[in-house]
Amino acid sequence: MTSDATPRIAHVCIDSPLPHLDRDFEYAVPDDLVDRIRVGSRVKVPFGHRRQLDGWVTSLTASASYDGQLQPIRKVVGSVPPLDPAIWSLTRAVADRQAGTAADVLRLALPARHARAERTWMTKHPGVAVRLTGEPLQSSDVDSDDETEPGAAGERVAEDTPGTAPSTADPVASWEHPRVHQQPHVGCDLISNNRVVSAWVTDVVGLVREALARGESTIVAVPDQRDVVQAHGALVERFPDETVARLDGAVDDDTRYRSFLDVLGGISRIVVATRAAAYAPAQHLGQLIVVDDGDPSYLEPHAPYAHLRDVALIRQQQSGCRLVFLSSSRSVAVQRLVDIGYVEPGVPVGHPRVIPAAAIWGDDPMLQLARIPQIAYTIARRALASGPVLVQVARAGYQREVTTDEGTRQLAGAGRTADELGRAFSEVPVIVATAEQPREQVSASPALVVATAGSEPRCPNGYGAVLLLDALSIVSREGLTASEDAMRHWFAAAALARSDATVVLTGVQGRLADALVQWDAAQFAHDELAQRVALGFPPAVRFFSISTAQGGTQEALDDAQLPESVEVIQTQLLPSEPGEGEPTLEEVTLLRVPYSVGAATARALKAAVVRATTGPVRRQRRLRVHADDVRMLQTS
Repeated sequence: MTSDATPRIAHVCIDSPLPHLDRDFEYAVPDDLVDRIRVGSRVKVPFGHRRQLDGWVTSLTASASYDGQLQPIRKVVGSVPPLDPAIWSLTRAVADRQAGTAADVLRLALPARHARAERTWMTKHPGVAVRLTGEPLQSSDVDSDDETEPGAAGERVAEDTPGTAPSTADPVASWEHPRVHQQPHVGCDLISNNRVVSAWVTDVVGLVREALARGESTIVAVPDQRDVVQAHGALVERFPDETVARLDGAVDDDTRYRSFLDVLGGISRIVVATRAAAYAPAQHLGQLIVVDDGDPSYLEPHAPYAHLRDVALIRQQQSGCRLVFLSSSRSVAVQRLVDIGYVEPGVPVGHPRVIPAAAIWGDDPMLQLARIPQIAYTIARRALASGPVLVQVARAGYQREVTTDEGTRQLAGAGRTADELGRAFSEVPVIVATAEQPREQVSASPALVVATAGSEPRCPNGYGAVLLLDALSIVSREGLTASEDAMRHWFAAAALARSDATVVLTGVQGRLADALVQWDAAQFAHDELAQRVALGFPPAVRFFSISTAQGGTQEALDDAQLPESVEVIQTQLLPSEPGEGEPTLEEVTLLRVPYSVGAATARALKAAVVRATTGPVRRQRRLRVHADDVRMLQTS
């Protein structure tokens, strides 16, 4: 029996990439589904002529805004509503910022449902299942050995009311600075089973411990699977009584969905994931940690192209949790936030001694041509007496021939470097680590470890010395972020050394070398940002691009009615993106957008897309928007 006050109207977000369908649609809740419908439920609804689409219930009301007869919801898919109200608010904000659709964001935020995994999870956690679904479990759904009462022994049950936003909507008043950038400590730590983790993992463990003591959850975002594995392993070991959830693509879909339900139900208070981390439905969220936010893998390659950093900033605004950017080298984007006072810089940490080889060479041109200076050999030999030495090189392979303005020259790769060092240090083994030859860790025994940037293995307690070769080659790559990426690679490799170790930097000097010597990339990032401001490049401004058929750019710009401060940079003919039918050329126009009109620009462009892709077929035209488009500025 239902009362008159029972919500009978469901507002549904349709699972469709079409921009004109990116709004809530009202549907009637039939009598047989009233007791099953919840905010966040996945449903199937009729749409158009004999069509049935998937969707999510975003709200329930007692009355409709439409006066006519509403179509009824056809089916509720699954028992557990997967769309947490707080994640829906985040999804809507991200889609609006990026001039995209909520359905595109939800494809990243919500894992695919697995019915068997859901039934198994509900059987294992009956109390939490009852809280999420509002329905008592049938005896056939629960094993005889399981407790069926909410709050059964060993089961954490959050106190949030189903269908309402979780308690994370209230700001955490205890934080003096809710957004900080902090450098992690240097070195490596040995955990159980002879596993080695980077020192930043130990810092994450400390932050998680503090949050757990306050009864709060923590989300940890890391760039790639290597980082997921080491962070997850350390957190599982240090918090054996907690369920640590992995929400990354490396685990199978069944396991990922069960972990997602653990997070949604408040069973897991620790979440580790890659770029989808900020969408984790953590209950009582106390902090969100983003490790190495400058890593390019955080940029979503599919529409609406949101960067995890921006998603995390929105999540922090909405939830009031603490946001920690944890990286040895500060990104230029975070530096902008520090300069405007939005992010607070953290406290300095201990670091290894860094020696720029140029300071030893002086002005001798012959010495400056040496790829491995004598000081590097001396420091390496001294450090090898007690453990391994890391040697970072620019590229894999043996050697590569390149042509420059100065002529043709040979660039040594990891293989040739290993051969050269092997002859010079014949008494120790030489280990090569590249993306094609991955090596997660090495022992504490003396060895020369030659690795490409991003593939450096970890070693117990940290390396006794680190040699950064080919620095000029790394920083000379084309692209807006070449210097920033080089700085990030150097800091990451040097951070694997002990605090009493020595790092030798070859090939560069000036502000780049100074940042590493002082273990402070703030001044470099500040100077780099000043150059971007002068040039009008991100992150000083936002870049949007619009793609049209040839000859359609001006019509699209006229129709969009953009704010006056938006500037048209250039228009180029480029091949259409893969997956868009027959390959063809299209006009791609880059727009420079000040942050002050970013939201207005996103709204105007999205409205233009809707107008261009609806109405009579003869008047429809191709128009696509790419927010924060820096493809033309990326390293080639």
